[in-house]
Amino acid sequence: MNVAICDDEMQDAVNLENLLLEESFQNIPCDVFTSGPDLIRHLTDGGDRYDVFFLDIEMKGMNGIETARWIRRLDKAALIVYVTNHQDYVYDVFETLPFRFLKKPVTAECLEKVRFDILDYFHTTKQIFSFVQNRVRCQVFTGEIQYFESRGREIILHAAQQTYSFYGRIYKLAETMNPNLFGQPNASFLINMDSIFSIDKEHVTLKSKMLIPITVKYRRSFQESYINYVKWRRIR
Repeated sequence: MNVAICDDEMQDAVNLENLLLEESFQNIPCDVFTSGPDLIRHLTDGGDRYDVFFLDIEMKGMNGIETARWIRRLDKAALIVYVTNHQDYVYDVFETLPFRFLKKPVTAECLEKVRFDILDYFHTTKQIFSFVQNRVRCQVFTGEIQYFESRGREIILHAAQQTYSFYGRIYKLAETMNPNLFGQPNASFLINMDSIFSIDKEHVTLKSKMLIPITVKYRRSFQESYINYVKWRRIR
């Protein structure tokens, strides 16, 4: 896991870096940037990919929210933690899918709570899902799964780059998957909620533009699953 800090206040950046390295993220690479353009330039020039970004919101010039919008164009999966003196930005940042907020000055105690949530998230998405396809044992990370689709006795696994098939029942599969990450909108689909672009009363639209119906029988439970996912995945 690689971590990036972006803060135009060098002392704040150094303090956060020291806390990360000394208390919470030992032996994890951590790079510091003092402006949004510097960070974006590094990413677009083929620099390291980061799994977690700690972004100061109130940076001069390109602020943290604008920087996060650029990050989201390049990486939909990275976790963004906003570091701020204020809470006034809460409703402005949803489009960038923030993971958590840290209030300045950052303390070891607050950072430890965020560290636990980050590691829990990565542990969940990096778990291995095993299945048998054509008598061959296959494995994929749960975070790479977009959704499962039931076709009779066969289940189709749709991953980011490939599809697989194996025998099983969706309702039994749902019992084995992490309920914080997977939800069932109807009897035939089980969705990785990280793959959702939008939801209305009758449909789920995935980031791949796939449209999946929400049936009356599953509507309430799926909505509850999504609310629980948002609490787990995003702002606290």
